[in-house]
Amino acid sequence: MRSEGSDTPLVLDGHALSLSELVRVARAGQRVELGSTARARLQASRESLEQAIAEGEVLYGVNTGFGSLAQKRIDGAELRSIQRNLILSHAAGVGEPLPEETVRAMLVLLVASLTRGLSGVRPLIAEQ
Repeated sequence: MRSEGSDTPLVLDGHALSLSELVRVARAGQRVELGSTARARLQASRESLEQAIAEGEVLYGVNTGFGSLAQKRIDGAELRSIQRNLILSHAAGVGEPLPEETVRAMLVLLVASLTRGLSGVRPLIAEQ
């Protein structure tokens, strides 16, 4: 479902965003919400990921290292630590902060992509 106007939230449900939707969110500050279909996809994807981990499947970047450490298995308590460290390693930047409209555009594009339910990310992450 797509919304019209900046006073009505844009509902992300896995559809491709139009340029006008992106502009309304980025420049006009339109609110964004997850649709029920997206929420269900995200939840199902997360449950599938958790089941695979519980069954001992090897999942690159989830319970293995990255790059040259791809063959190194990560177990138990280290799983949280490696995921946190991955986020921290990508959180560094240089130069001036980006304009708010650029950040809003990037984030809505990311969340729209996540709503397809193929990442294993928790619904809470997409909502944030």
